[in-house]
Amino acid sequence: MRTRLKSEQASGYIRQAADAAKAGVDRASDYLKGVADHTVEHSVGRHEGDTGTDNRRIADVWADTLRYAKRRPGMALLIAGAVGLTLGRLVRRRS
Repeated sequence: MRTRLKSEQASGYIRQAADAAKAGVDRASDYLKGVADHTVEHSVGRHEGDTGTDNRRIADVWADTLRYAKRRPGMALLIAGAVGLTLGRLVRRRS
């Protein structure tokens, strides 16, 4: 009887953790969609002659990424996880 109760409790904890992880991935996905939309808008502006941030070096982009990760480490991990899952699914489908 106790084993069954412990098993149900463990199952509940696992379900809660999975739900929390899914919610985090959903938030990260929404954030990435916003970033993608912004990138598309920015690239369209560049093609129309907007020279606001031309010639950004890779080092500058990397530095910005590191600053963001230091300011919001949880969100950075969620984004990295979402990107990893997405790339993993893409690679698995092509195999």
